[in-house]
Amino acid sequence: MTEIKKQLGSAAAACRAGSRRLLLIDDFAQQYARMFGALERYGYATDIEDNPAHAIAAIERYKPDVVLLDLHFPEDDLDVSGQTTGARLLANIQEKYPKTPMVIFTDKLTDDRLELGTLGSQRHYAKDQITLLQKAGEDWAADLAATLDLAIAEALFQKQNLGEVDAEMGFVVGNTPQMRAVVEAIMKAAPTDLTVLIEGETGTGKELVARAIHKLSGRKELSNVNCSGVHEDTLDSQLFGHERGAFTDAVATRKGLFEDAEGGTVFLDEIQAMPGSLQNKLMRVVQEKQITRMGSNKPINVDVRLIIATNKPAHELVARGLLREDLYERLKVLAITLPPLRSRKSDIPLLWDFLIRKANESLKKHVLPNLRREVRELLEGHDWPRNIRELENVIFRALVHAKGNIILPGDIIIDPAGSATGKETAPAAQQPVGAVHYFPDPAKHGGGRETSAGMARITQLPPGQRWEFIINDTAGDSRKNLLLEIIASLRADHSSKRVSFKEITEFLCGACDDEEFRKYYDKVRGMFSVLKISLTKLD
Repeated sequence: MTEIKKQLGSAAAACRAGSRRLLLIDDFAQQYARMFGALERYGYATDIEDNPAHAIAAIERYKPDVVLLDLHFPEDDLDVSGQTTGARLLANIQEKYPKTPMVIFTDKLTDDRLELGTLGSQRHYAKDQITLLQKAGEDWAADLAATLDLAIAEALFQKQNLGEVDAEMGFVVGNTPQMRAVVEAIMKAAPTDLTVLIEGETGTGKELVARAIHKLSGRKELSNVNCSGVHEDTLDSQLFGHERGAFTDAVATRKGLFEDAEGGTVFLDEIQAMPGSLQNKLMRVVQEKQITRMGSNKPINVDVRLIIATNKPAHELVARGLLREDLYERLKVLAITLPPLRSRKSDIPLLWDFLIRKANESLKKHVLPNLRREVRELLEGHDWPRNIRELENVIFRALVHAKGNIILPGDIIIDPAGSATGKETAPAAQQPVGAVHYFPDPAKHGGGRETSAGMARITQLPPGQRWEFIINDTAGDSRKNLLLEIIASLRADHSSKRVSFKEITEFLCGACDDEEFRKYYDKVRGMFSVLKISLTKLD
């Protein structure tokens, strides 16, 4: 069990490992001291400080795992700034001890909502909740301990993921209630081995939520499979393996992904694209942790944790006959729904900061993450139909166009489709002259042919995101035509006019290690096979 999993485990596990230290900063702390002894059975030893002037010194002395801070102290009404002593103390503690988890101890949650609104997303607990639970004969200590546990786990989540791979995990950052609920669900799901269902529109960060759950679970490797655009037999063999002679080219027995991923996590995206017969086989993995290879009736036990994603609400997919109802009944036990960006625009500044840093690293630039008011107005006036992925693309383009170290309104180029205001922020005709592209001009390399909308879009994407665009934003003939355009553009750079699957994979998926490249290579070949595109015939 990893250190992360230990800290995210049950309160009983925390007790066995040694008590956590809670520091209560409250002018009535002495009165709470004996009562808070009830927290000991949930792994918390309580230290107290009743003088706010000594709070910083108390934190230095006790080095608490979590601080429970009163919101109001005597003579708060004399504060000319309008802030309570607790609010000012919170800011001071967070500045000096940014990694220390904090929980606000309010008098009455209903009376303190205005004050809490000025404190952002800070976790809080109401004193009257203790009284209500005591009167009802319920365990108030368990309730408060659960809140303290979440505060510690949330700080750990920020440190282990957002701090170390911040640009990647920025997709699941947010101060809105929806995203706080998502983070809370991630932390609750991570220590378990239950199958998780992630629902969310394209571009909301489902794969990144899956990575977060996996990272916090302590399991071995994470394997990703997108079920869209893969032939049924190919997907069956890829996931479940096959026996020798199971089909024409099966010259040897081959293990599937579920066997290879022993002790790890398997993330299945676009599960609604999986044929019903394979969804039936998947049921056995969910229920019994067993698989059966193609061409065999012998069950094989597997130790894998499943995370499954859909880009539409799962109950709608059931109604449309795309998802088996019996499978859905088992998946919905632990479900996480990612909100679209248009419903949480107040999170854009946080996402902006993370994605600017990611773009800087990728493009080797040093653009400051400052978000100008005019730029924020542009971003908040758009509906973001392609969600965070679209925001990331806008930021990448902005960094390419930026002449200085700050992004200006003229650097923001947004597709007007889906805009809440209906105004075109930056139509194509207004794009900066000599704009830099990530890929050679397709009109030039395509022999002067008119460029499709898909090709125009893919030129703006860095390697790696192109594959996601192909999978998530194209289908059928539009996908086939776009791939043919890409081939034509790549062929224009070769005197032989020939293009290999290796080159196509490198273009779509970017640089990656050998094992990951092999997986993408197989996916690319499988897609070409499904779409009946033959490189040999094209040559």
